[in-house]
Amino acid sequence: IFEQRPEDKITLRHLLSHTAGFTHDAPIGNNNDVDAGTWQEHIASISNTWLLFPVGRRYSYDNNGIDLAAHIVELRAGMPFQQYVKTRLLDPLGMAHSSLDLDAIRIMPDRAIGHEAFFRQIPISPIMAAGGIYTSANDMARYLMFYLSLGKANPGAAGETQVLDADLIKTMYEGQFPASAGEGYGL
Repeated sequence: IFEQRPEDKITLRHLLSHTAGFTHDAPIGNNNDVDAGTWQEHIASISNTWLLFPVGRRYSYDNNGIDLAAHIVELRAGMPFQQYVKTRLLDPLGMAHSSLDLDAIRIMPDRAIGHEAFFRQIPISPIMAAGGIYTSANDMARYLMFYLSLGKANPGAAGETQVLDADLIKTMYEGQFPASAGEGYGL
């Protein structure tokens, strides 16, 4: 409603800084879905949403932009997003009790299932990139150390390795557009 072909203006930085203008959730695979659908159905359903404001004009937290960025990673890497994250991040960080793989999560014998008055059993959501990782407290500590050490796995240990360039980590904390920087949000 704001302009013709806004998709031509949206960049990865817009998607990751929540300034693309998307609604919070997609019709399929949102936080309130009883039947969450598949990752592919979720991504396709984002096309059935609308923009709340012109591209780059405002900040509004949305899961759709993050998941679209993950879909772009899939296309560029030539592999499913969950496999890419496992290979490039979880394995190097030693996060053996973490997964974005919906099938693997479903059969985890000790995963937390949560409690919610509206659901007999809380569905496993396909919004992987926007918060669908299942992890342990120890693995989460490894992830936090990765950020605090500016991209290193096993910081301070003999097996310390640089998994992500420190400058990229710093960029994640910087505001990319006035709309998101004003909210204190980076990437």
